[in-house]
Amino acid sequence: MVLISIVPMPYKRGDIIWVYFSLPYERGYTKEHPAVIISNDQVYDHDDMYIIVMITTSPRTDRYSFHLKDNMLTGKMPKENSQARTHLISYLTEQQIVTDRKVISSLKKDYVDRLVERINITSIIADEDL
Repeated sequence: MVLISIVPMPYKRGDIIWVYFSLPYERGYTKEHPAVIISNDQVYDHDDMYIIVMITTSPRTDRYSFHLKDNMLTGKMPKENSQARTHLISYLTEQQIVTDRKVISSLKKDYVDRLVERINITSIIADEDL
């Protein structure tokens, strides 16, 4: 009998962490940004990576805005007017996580589910299917 040891992922779905994020409009440039983990444990167990959505405080409201309110979180965000950008999705390994900074907060489960649903509507489903 072969025993397989699964190491639990250090971060969990909903955690808001600091990551080195490559911005689509600045090739080759990375910047520290908060991001929320939307992947589950199985993704990490299979490939040692996370699926994340970038968070910004840029003042805009459009179809890609998912505004984060205090009641959605287990703690406060460092800046007001934070929003997840539903089209800025990436995968990353632990090397891309800013490890000298703590988890900022966590998005509660119901709101992670709503964020993923919003991503599907705004960024995944074909426009003609809407």
